[in-house]
Amino acid sequence: MAEPIPLSARLPRMKLESGSGGPHDPGMEARLAVLEEIAKSTKEVLGDIRVDLRGMREESRSELRGIREELRGDIRGLRSDLRSDFRWLLSLMIAAAAAIMVIVAHGFHWF
Repeated sequence: MAEPIPLSARLPRMKLESGSGGPHDPGMEARLAVLEEIAKSTKEVLGDIRVDLRGMREESRSELRGIREELRGDIRGLRSDLRSDFRWLLSLMIAAAAAIMVIVAHGFHWF
């Protein structure tokens, strides 16, 4: 991302006359210097915040990768358990159906 051009570089530097009794305040230069210092410190703090956010983003991504891999392993385990349970259930249903057929056949005296 391109760095923004500071306002002080975009605007021509004008020296304000002081003490003329006109519309310009004699303390304008001092106040402007304070504002420029505040802008400079704000820019530094924003840079620090950006660095912190990048670090937090990387930490979050690595944690999410770990959680994702853990969940994938758990899901694989559940799938194998489901296959095993399905096979048992299918076998049980076939056995129950066969038992019912034997009972029906015995009831009709087929054997």
